[in-house]
Order: sequence, then C-alpha cells, then structure tokens
Amino acid sequence: MFTMVLEMAISLVAKQLNSIYIFFILSTALFASYWWLMRVLTYRLESIFSMKKIICLAGLFLLSSCSSNMVKLGVYQNKAQLIATDGSVFTGNIIINQYTNDGDVVFETSPYGKLTGKWTATSHGSHVIKPASNEVPVNGAEPVLINKTYLGKTFLTANGKVVLHCDFKANIEGEMLLGSVFVIGDGACLDDQKQTLPIQFFKS
Repeated sequence: MFTMVLEMAISLVAKQLNSIYIFFILSTALFASYWWLMRVLTYRLESIFSMKKIICLAGLFLLSSCSSNMVKLGVYQNKAQLIATDGSVFTGNIIINQYTNDGDVVFETSPYGKLTGKWTATSHGSHVIKPASNEVPVNGAEPVLINKTYLGKTFLTANGKVVLHCDFKANIEGEMLLGSVFVIGDGACLDDQKQTLPIQFFKS
C-alpha cells in the first residue's frame, strides 16, 4: 500500500515538473519571438525614416541647385548698386528672408568704406487684374491680386556709425518653378552732408 502511494506521489510530482518545464520552454520561445519581431520592426522603421531623410535632403539639394540665388532654405540674394555723387558705381548684395520680407544689405566698398545694414519693408500697394468690362463686379467681388509693392528702409553703417539713411520702393518677386526670390527696386540714400546717392536692387 505504501509503495502504491509513493508511486502515485512520484508520478504527480513528475507531471508537475514536466508542466513547469514545458511552460518554461514556451515562455522562452515566446520571449525570443517577441524580441526578434521588435528587432525587425525597429530595423524597418529606421530604414523608412532614413530613406525619408535621404529623400528630403535630396529634395533640398535639388531645390537649391535649381534656384539661381538661394543662400539657404528660405533665404535669397541678389545684387545691389550704389551710385556715388561723382558717378562711381559700387556693387553689393541684398539678402531677403522669404518668410519675413527683411534681410541685409552689404557693400564691400563704397566712398564710406564697407557698408552693412538691416532692411525692412512694409506693404505699400498692389497691382491687380481689372474686370473685363466697366460693369460693377457682382456682389462687390474684388479683382484678383497679382503683385505687391513694398516700401523699404535701411540704415547703412561703416565702422560702427550710421552714414547713410536709405528709403526705397521694391517688388519682391518669386519664380516658383525655379525656386528663386528677388528684391527689385530703387530709392535714395542721404548721408550726413545731405548728399543723395541713388540705390538700386536688381536680378543677378
């Protein structure tokens, strides 16, 4: 009788140990599968994001290579010209931030030495498409806007001192297919002797 009870006890314990062993194997296999799946997904995501980065960088490179005057994304540069009282012409650059409609003006040489300054512009007016006839637009609809003109101002400094006060009128023009933006216009600068020096901005 004792022997039978002992055999039953040993058999029950063996079954329990066998169940634990099977559970351990299944758990290990499940964990290994989960780890492998996460590694694959992580690699896939990294590959996707890396490819997107490559595509974005390539797009920016193509955009900058197509643009004739892009300095960096959203910032463009074209020529500036200052005419001295004796008729001498000095060439510089005007830089525009496409998003803020402001930037810098730089002349490496001038009658005053190197000139640098910030410029700002405010909306002044606009050119619009007129209605096809003399009839009053239906429901008071406005003509379609096609262009804007800006009033600009800059104070050009040399050796840490303001030497020219400049006012100008300009169009800020964009060429969407080429990705270029230009400041086109002219104005006048006054020095401390009240001498007038014409200033111009043009495509380069």
